[in-house]
Amino acid sequence: MSDNDHAFLAPSSAARWVKCRASPMLEQQYPEMDGDGSAAAEGTAAHWAALRELQMRPVDPGEVHEGVVITLDMLDAVHDYASIVRSAPGVPFYETRVHAVTVHPDVWGTADCFKVDYEAQTVYLFDFKYGHSPVEAFGNYQLATYALAIAGLLALGPEWKVVARIFQPRVYRPEGPTLRWDTTVGGLEPYRAELADAATEATGNNPSTVVGSHCKHCKARHICKALRQSSLDAVDQANDSTPMELTDHGLGVEMSLLVQAQRNLEARLSGLQAQAMANIREGRDVLGWGIEHNAGREEWTAKPAEIIAKFGKIVEKEMAVITPAQARKAGADLNAVAEISQRKPGSAKLVQIDTTKARKAFAQ
Repeated sequence: MSDNDHAFLAPSSAARWVKCRASPMLEQQYPEMDGDGSAAAEGTAAHWAALRELQMRPVDPGEVHEGVVITLDMLDAVHDYASIVRSAPGVPFYETRVHAVTVHPDVWGTADCFKVDYEAQTVYLFDFKYGHSPVEAFGNYQLATYALAIAGLLALGPEWKVVARIFQPRVYRPEGPTLRWDTTVGGLEPYRAELADAATEATGNNPSTVVGSHCKHCKARHICKALRQSSLDAVDQANDSTPMELTDHGLGVEMSLLVQAQRNLEARLSGLQAQAMANIREGRDVLGWGIEHNAGREEWTAKPAEIIAKFGKIVEKEMAVITPAQARKAGADLNAVAEISQRKPGSAKLVQIDTTKARKAFAQ
């Protein structure tokens, strides 16, 4: 999947290494610590279901992929994405490994899907994002990198059109879940030059570290000296209570600076939280912090056909089945439901614990 590429300079992380050239080097040195990884696993499952749908091998609700249950909501998103892909003309390429050789030899990744219409000299590029963070299509470095890689792979001329689309079913926008960027291979030249410059520095001996909103998803944010210093500077400024009259211009400038500082603090904190969760899971003590699990969803352990055969029509719902809790409310035998259902552990979260008790325990 394009969001999980492990290339040194993956298109999926181009927004980071274009802004912070040191991020690939730092990320390679430290393992990813993103809590329980449930969001990434869910995205991987959604991409798998989408590929199966495009290959005319649809997934049934309730199927499991790498520990993630395929839900009706996920399949609805998959069907909408597949409909958008199928509406475009051209020869389809699914989950295709491409190298952006015109950018740098180390830039490569797997494109979700693209279609090539040779008659209209148009490439349709699709990116399926199942997460909740909104992503803009226009000027998107990931899309630009994939388009440049495809153009190089197929030897497309500068006059070729590129229609790039990002589909985000879980992000609400008035215009809908699909964003579009229309450009040409020739129009991507400024992006190619910028990407090439960033890739050259990123693979060099002394890449620069730059703090910004891109830090939010950096795997090395828990050890980044630049982000740490920026966060501490923001704390120092917040603790300075010296009264100061601001002009209208100064007010606007300071609010903009504080918004960026807030983003830096959030990125730093999320990195430290992920590190703390990893340490606690290894049995180490992190003073004042612990891990709790939310109540997990109750799920069937049998296939839909077996559930319907056991309980009859009362559990059927739109070619699938209702939940175990709904089945009990509908009158299904409680013991029978318990036999073929289970409640999995919920997602883990980091929580503050009683610091007095923690200090006492730490001192023993």
